[in-house]
Amino acid sequence: MNTNKTHWRILAGKEYLVGEMLDGKELTLTIKNVETEELQSERGLEKKPVITFEGTNQKLVANNTNLKIIAENLKTPYVNEWVGQKITLTAVKGRFFGKEQEAIRVKKDLTKINPRT
Repeated sequence: MNTNKTHWRILAGKEYLVGEMLDGKELTLTIKNVETEELQSERGLEKKPVITFEGTNQKLVANNTNLKIIAENLKTPYVNEWVGQKITLTAVKGRFFGKEQEAIRVKKDLTKINPRT
């Protein structure tokens, strides 16, 4: 009996990473490029920031939350300075776009945050 199960979002999101692809694990990747792409959404075509990574063809459609965390972790808001830097992705369960699902979040690097004095 085959106990492996494949979530439909994994099949639908082959080009773009989705939370279910992480299967409860963290994934550390090196940023190759950050640029905008025109993507189809429920509201029509929209320009979204997309991060590509070394060693994989899969991309991450980056929301503002993830972009802010990357800027904090890497200590720079300039995306061209993110190239070659590593980030760690994790999946979080919650209500996103009106549905219960997993979303990818960039893990905050707590070692780079100033401790309270």
